[in-house]
Amino acid sequence: MTIHRPLTSTVPPELWLIIIDALYHATLGDRPKRVREALGPVRLTCRLFRDLSLPRLYERVVLDADSDHRDQLLATLEGDHRKRKAVQELVLRGWDDGKQPFLPQDPEEEETEIVVPEDVVQRFGVMERVVLKLNRLRSVEAWHSRISEHVLQHVLKSKTLHHLWIYGGTLPSCLGGVGSWSWNSDGALVKCQNLTKLEVIHGGSYSFLDPSAVFALLHIPTIQSVTVETAYVVAWPMLKYVWNRLNPTEKITTSITSVHLFSHPELDFTFNPNTVLPFLADCPDLQDLQVDADLPDNMPFAPSLPSLNKLSSFTGSPRVASYILHGAPIERLNLTLTPDDDPAFLNALKVGTVPLLSLSLSGVEWDPRLLGQVAEECPELRALRFEADLVTEGDEAGCTAIRNPLSPADVVDVLYSLRELETLSLLLECRVRLPYHRAEKWERQLVTSISAASGCLTQVQLSRDWIWERDLGTGLWTRTTPDGLHGSWPW
Repeated sequence: MTIHRPLTSTVPPELWLIIIDALYHATLGDRPKRVREALGPVRLTCRLFRDLSLPRLYERVVLDADSDHRDQLLATLEGDHRKRKAVQELVLRGWDDGKQPFLPQDPEEEETEIVVPEDVVQRFGVMERVVLKLNRLRSVEAWHSRISEHVLQHVLKSKTLHHLWIYGGTLPSCLGGVGSWSWNSDGALVKCQNLTKLEVIHGGSYSFLDPSAVFALLHIPTIQSVTVETAYVVAWPMLKYVWNRLNPTEKITTSITSVHLFSHPELDFTFNPNTVLPFLADCPDLQDLQVDADLPDNMPFAPSLPSLNKLSSFTGSPRVASYILHGAPIERLNLTLTPDDDPAFLNALKVGTVPLLSLSLSGVEWDPRLLGQVAEECPELRALRFEADLVTEGDEAGCTAIRNPLSPADVVDVLYSLRELETLSLLLECRVRLPYHRAEKWERQLVTSISAASGCLTQVQLSRDWIWERDLGTGLWTRTTPDGLHGSWPW
């Protein structure tokens, strides 16, 4: 008599785990719904599949206060420690306990308390109990949610937390007195061991984020990358003074290496670099700065920022770069130009104390003279990227692809001055459509001319569809797609 053993008993669990992981990663596009649809039948097959798929089903949990399934999900997480143990990414949306007062726009009006139903308050308490039992969080996102003091402390003390993302909502104040929740020998910020990325974004009219709480979060010792709105750092000197008065024995420093500053459109906040200079001056390890704003028209070019000795990369407006980057060892510039930025563009190329190695320009119409200006100011460039509009005339009938009818002479003459250039990208949005065979012939001629002018060039990109790479050993050029999934064609 032949005994038929189930397949699950003959195949190692490690192999089944690889299969389930492959199924999980194939459905990440629309998670968590697609993940549950894919893994649900697998989970019901047998106990082994249930145990193997459980961590994937609850790896990312979205607690939405307006969802019809919130009560069921909260009850499931509160009653099953195995599912709580599997949660690594937590998303909170729209949670509020009704304790935040409504601040009227008219000063003569009295503050009114927002009336919240009792079941909402009870559900908020259940949500907090569930969060306090999650001990393996790697990422926390809070959308328009009130975060209480003990929940924030628990999240920050998690030994596995790497990313904290706050969009609107409410944070507790940290300047309540000496030995406040955020900074003392037993405080959450001191025990925060692995948090490296912080994003704090204003949520619009209904946001009550306390700038002092943002100030405290920015001083977490392990923070390296920060995305924050300028409205939260304009009061940096005042908050620093109050902090030092309330905590005279505590020394606080920042270890931030990457900063992204921007302004929320609802705040109607005019960017003034003088308001963010004190914050940047307190980031001695800053290496990468991105500013999504431009200077006011009447702002004088009189930089007062101490030299940022480690700042090597900047992304933003050339006028902002000219204002705040003096004396910094800038090696990489990513500039978004406007038609009025010609003087500022040239000034931005001269502010650094070391030769510029990488330059990216976008936002203007194509002009071959731009290449000449770049070659004159930055002869030691290793990487050059242009994203511009190319305005030409032509018949668009019967054409299949947008291509760049750029003359080789516009590029070759400049490349003789950029002898160390290794990567060249000319992404010109053209209003002329060329048949595919003409575009292929044009690209081949241009790449051949460019390779003859520059001996160090190893990569050329002339459209968003193809990248040309050269083998320095054979000298042959290979055309591939940016994702590298469609093979290559040497010639």
